[in-house]
Amino acid sequence: MFNKKNIALFLLCLTLFLAKTELKAQDKQADSLRVTPAYISWLQYTAQWQQGTNAAGLWQDSIMMFGRTKLGYNQEDGAFKMAQEPERTSQFNFETERYQKIGRMLFYGRAAYTQQKDKGLQYSDVLDPYRGTPYILADSIGGAWQKQLYALQVKAVSPAMAGQRLVLGLGATLNVGTGARQNDPRPLSTNNEITLTPGLTWRLNKSGTLGINGLYSHYREEVSLEVKNGNVNHYLYKSLGLGQLEFPTAFTAGASRIYSGNKLGGDVQYQWRKESISWLTSLGYRTYQERVADGTSVPRKSGTWKQKTYQFNSSLNVRGQNLLHRFSVSLQRLEDTGIEFHEFYDAATKTWKTLLEAEFYSSTCDQASFSYTLIKTQPENSFNWLAEIGGNYGSVDKTYLIPASKQEISRAEVWLTAAKNWNLPNAGNFQASIKGLYSKKLDASLLYIPITADRTLLAREVLYPDQAYASADYLSTTLNIQYGFKLDKVRNVRFLLAGHLTNRHSMTSDPAYNNANGNRNYWGFSLSALY
Repeated sequence: MFNKKNIALFLLCLTLFLAKTELKAQDKQADSLRVTPAYISWLQYTAQWQQGTNAAGLWQDSIMMFGRTKLGYNQEDGAFKMAQEPERTSQFNFETERYQKIGRMLFYGRAAYTQQKDKGLQYSDVLDPYRGTPYILADSIGGAWQKQLYALQVKAVSPAMAGQRLVLGLGATLNVGTGARQNDPRPLSTNNEITLTPGLTWRLNKSGTLGINGLYSHYREEVSLEVKNGNVNHYLYKSLGLGQLEFPTAFTAGASRIYSGNKLGGDVQYQWRKESISWLTSLGYRTYQERVADGTSVPRKSGTWKQKTYQFNSSLNVRGQNLLHRFSVSLQRLEDTGIEFHEFYDAATKTWKTLLEAEFYSSTCDQASFSYTLIKTQPENSFNWLAEIGGNYGSVDKTYLIPASKQEISRAEVWLTAAKNWNLPNAGNFQASIKGLYSKKLDASLLYIPITADRTLLAREVLYPDQAYASADYLSTTLNIQYGFKLDKVRNVRFLLAGHLTNRHSMTSDPAYNNANGNRNYWGFSLSALY
């Protein structure tokens, strides 16, 4: 259904559609002259509904109509990493987005394509081993992966109805990924996730607006392994969570696994606005269930992962004559459960029969963050400078029932950001920002007992190194620069040349595992057109 040719064609059509509607829009001419590079940064702090799940709230943000197309390159490397992360990752990115009024309706569209190369990736045959599921499939070899990632997003918003009180909205997102390795046992993984978020807002009075949206999401990932050299045995590892795994199996031909899950949920929002004050608060809940099956002709149940998500977000913007104060709080709790199936093969019926179905794995993850931002404003939705301070807290509590194993990790972070915006002659612009973050372990403990003495490989190679990484204190420094300019021959278009660099430095001395020491570097550059 979602093959690469169809997705590439859809991306091209969407890009041409966005460009075509941009040329036909009657109100775009005035807006494009007002949209500056600083406005893109400004939106991150003032468009309170834009990053949420209720598309109907876009009208509340009063976003100017503009489009942006970007080409970029990103790379990360270094020893300070988690065990199932690649030693080095490089990405080529293409992205285009646009806000557009068509008639009385408002639309937002985004399309993105990423070509990614991972080197030195071990103990993972899925596209993302850290997305939450305890049931990871891995082979004994590892190596270099080539991946292609596609993303499509659309939001459609109706005009105000019912006496200018009711607005309807619909959001849709499609993410598709493919990844493969070219050495035996040659894993190939393909996933797709589609999300729908219908929503509405209702204006209660001059100051209050109530919003509500639903959420449905379907995820599917198919993993297959193919062996070219049948004279060599390869081992397949099926994790059960917290370092536990099924008994390793040898194979010389191939293997397959399918992950399939559905998510349901919703959010409720309330916004209070009066003069220079805007306060938006939202509550959200999600429930997710994913089934894992090995094989296709006679599938065997290999686990069920369940997750409940609770979310709270609140942001308060207070705007004075020349200053904007922004306060933000975000809370999230994830509750995970892993259900195992102990089965045997019935030769008479040629099917797998379940002997035991029980919960063996559980996990609770709590995250909290807060920030305060002070922005010196300028006319035309721009800023002169900004300063920001924030803090994060996170804790993870994982348990495996039999044999009893337990992992606990908690840490706190504090960070500071400073940014400056310069307006240059001939509609030029230069922005620079720096961010410093300090991350401190508060508590870390691990009790691991293997199911049997010969099933400790994932604990040695993944669980213990990840515990050491999560227990390390570190400093992170990020630098961003962006230069905006115009070309005389290209009307109503601004070009942006940007670069970023992040260094994450471990402060752990003489660690037990090398991945808890050293540095991890993230850098990249991009060229964008803003119109």
